[in-house]
Amino acid sequence: MKIKFVTLNIFNGNFLAKSIDFLKKENPEIFVLQEVSRGGVEDGEKRYRSCEIIKSEFNDYFCFYTPENYKFINKIKVDSGNAVFSRFPILEQEFTYYSRQYSERKEENILSNVIILSKTGYLKKFDGIIGITYSGITSV
Repeated sequence: MKIKFVTLNIFNGNFLAKSIDFLKKENPEIFVLQEVSRGGVEDGEKRYRSCEIIKSEFNDYFCFYTPENYKFINKIKVDSGNAVFSRFPILEQEFTYYSRQYSERKEENILSNVIILSKTGYLKKFDGIIGITYSGITSV
């Protein structure tokens, strides 16, 4: 079985519409997004609600969101982080901050770890600031 996997940096929602169009065209089983925002107000800028908007566009996917940091936009707290979307169930999820805990936006390093159950076994995904490594695990 082949699994289509896509990773994108949506640059704090600045490429939100183009990213959604691309993902719909590519139709991957799993996609990972960096610099995804969560929060803001419903009638505010879409880029500050990118996680919610992407979830609504891909509502048949499982999602794991990891907040990396936050900032205040017009006195409203908005998270920014990484998101994993999968057509397969996400069995385990965890994240680790390298240099400090979740806080107001500054330079940060974060590692997300997700285990996904696919039709042929387990997939394990590691997502770090330096790069991304993916490895399949023997079927069960």
